[in-house]
Amino acid sequence: MFRGLVALVQPPLAMGTSYHLAEPLGLLLTAAALRHAPGVERVVVVDQALELAEGTLPAGAGLVRTATDRLLDVAADVYAFSVQCVDLPIALAIARALKSARPDATVVFGGHQATLLGPEIRRAFPFVDHVATGPGETLAGAAGQWLLPAYDLAAPFERYAAVSTQPTGLVEVARGCPYDCVFCSIPATSGRRVTFKPVDRIMHELDVLADRGCTSVHLVHDTLTINPRFTGELLRALRRRERPVAWTGMTRADLTDPALLAEMAAAGCEGLLVGIDAVEPATQKLIGKRAGRYPAVVDLVRWHAEAGLASTFYFLVGFPGEDPVSVEHALGEAARASVVDPGSCRVQYPRLVPGTPLGASTGGDGLVLDLDSPYAQWLLRTVDGAPEVLDLVARHPAVFSTYYAAAAEPLERHLLLALGWTASKLLSALPMTLAALAELRGLVPLFRAVARRLGDPASLREASVGTLLPIVTAHVADTAPALLPFVRFEDWLYGGHGDHVSVVDRAAARTAVLDRQPVSAALSGGPRRYRRTTGIEGR
Repeated sequence: MFRGLVALVQPPLAMGTSYHLAEPLGLLLTAAALRHAPGVERVVVVDQALELAEGTLPAGAGLVRTATDRLLDVAADVYAFSVQCVDLPIALAIARALKSARPDATVVFGGHQATLLGPEIRRAFPFVDHVATGPGETLAGAAGQWLLPAYDLAAPFERYAAVSTQPTGLVEVARGCPYDCVFCSIPATSGRRVTFKPVDRIMHELDVLADRGCTSVHLVHDTLTINPRFTGELLRALRRRERPVAWTGMTRADLTDPALLAEMAAAGCEGLLVGIDAVEPATQKLIGKRAGRYPAVVDLVRWHAEAGLASTFYFLVGFPGEDPVSVEHALGEAARASVVDPGSCRVQYPRLVPGTPLGASTGGDGLVLDLDSPYAQWLLRTVDGAPEVLDLVARHPAVFSTYYAAAAEPLERHLLLALGWTASKLLSALPMTLAALAELRGLVPLFRAVARRLGDPASLREASVGTLLPIVTAHVADTAPALLPFVRFEDWLYGGHGDHVSVVDRAAARTAVLDRQPVSAALSGGPRRYRRTTGIEGR
């Protein structure tokens, strides 16, 4: 499969407001395994995602041709693409053009999506010569080994930092997940048994990244705190480091507690990504969440805030089979949590990833093309409707289900789009207003009003908080006028000027949420004058 000059290719994809672009970790691990493999003379890493972000690879309808020409200039014997669900159609279009121009070259697909789809890629796209499944190390007989990524083959870190809001490196610390979430592909790609990288190797990798100029990393594993013994050893090593590093991670809500979060903050953790996903027991069961030990969401968010962590909590709404009552409940929990820590909650709707139980449950016949989702917008920003890419997506729904929606959905399409594009913005800017509406079961109606008022998907995508505020104000005036002080106060808090007089007691609203009392209790006092200084304070 691998011979002569091997080019490892990261496909281009414009991910919009993503806060960082990191080195292609999977390709660097593959390079470390291949560079000494029999028959391989040299390995190069071509990061076309970086070139796109820098602007040296122009986005647009001509991207496939330009990307292909650049790969032809490498004159490799083997071109191996690392593919995810979101960049698979672009990688396939480039590979097809490459194979047409260089039929003697070997085209290999590997990575996350290749592992999920396996032989289906070869059957549907015969110009792909081989599909490599599993971790890159297995390609050169290094299965089970924790190799140091071949950072010497990567672009300098400052190039990644220059195109990132928050320059961040990636350090893999474990693989595998024993849980059963129907939307997640990790058990299928990495196995259900969790294996941990030795902590001394993690520390060495951090040193290598520090030498490259990287002092902020994301520790890669979906359930970072699943094993207390490993977590404790890792945190002790991080605290002992002479070269401190700021880091983030990901875990489940039921795998932390206040003491552990405090320890993580002391060891340099700046925040965690936590998938709440669903809050109704029936929906949790529907998606295989196994959330029986989950703490109350507002308590969880308070623990993170009190530990000094700027964590992010993700809610998924609109699963096939989920009813609007469940969606209302999830939005309400996200709103109350946002009162405790504004800006901490994100609302998304699930992707139908092929190879997952959720993706399989819809089937190719139960899908409708959805080019208005955030994931599809990344694709369109990259290739601007190039037919050689979009035709692939249209002809193979089961392969590209990420770009599709279930034909039978619990909520109307415009409402889902309104939630996907605007809910996180409003939770950040108007948490008290949304929490008060939630007490009246008024959040699904609010986002229906947003969908009606803005109408087309493009307007929903582009809506700013400034655009949304008049819609929220008019809706509250019509349906719950007693809550207008919340809207006016948060409107001023978000972008107003000068002093503001309001009956809203911001601290009382947070206390009410934590005490499981109605947030409307924050309206019970007399007028308070707020002034805008370096912070916001009431007196």
